[in-house]
Amino acid sequence: MGNNNLFHLTDDLQTISEYSFAHTVELGSDKKYGIWRDDVPYVLIEVDRAWNPFDDAYVFGNRVYVGNNDKLIILDLDTLDCKNVACEMYFGYFYEYEDLLLVATGMKLMCFHKNGELKWQTETLAVDGVTFDNGSRDGKTIKVSCCMDPCPAMWCDKIVSVETGEVLYVGEVERFE
Repeated sequence: MGNNNLFHLTDDLQTISEYSFAHTVELGSDKKYGIWRDDVPYVLIEVDRAWNPFDDAYVFGNRVYVGNNDKLIILDLDTLDCKNVACEMYFGYFYEYEDLLLVATGMKLMCFHKNGELKWQTETLAVDGVTFDNGSRDGKTIKVSCCMDPCPAMWCDKIVSVETGEVLYVGEVERFE
């Protein structure tokens, strides 16, 4: 089928309930994501309701990535094959960086190619949260903020190589009150 398809994703239950999808992928219950392919209802994905407030889904290439509690589900939208990737502590955020998808967990950063293959995973960066600095894009590095202690809130910036996942710089820990 190739990459020429346009995918649209929603978790809005009212919108989802108005359509009949060609496929259903049941990976849990209580939380649903509907995906349209070229404006046609294509696949309904059901996952467990999240205890994690950061849970989300993201279409990247011909894959949908679902951050669900302490795992990342990667579904190939051509074959409907899926795989689970463990997230250290919990799933955090998605961040598209050029032709890569970065996934922040509670402790690490993972980087995926458009084909769903893991390019790299960092060493442990934080004890309770990694967030992206949306302003830092030089094509070679990504700046992230890392929670070093949640009580009191102590964070530091780190710079990671986009090519290897190696930590190139660690800033000073700052305390936020």
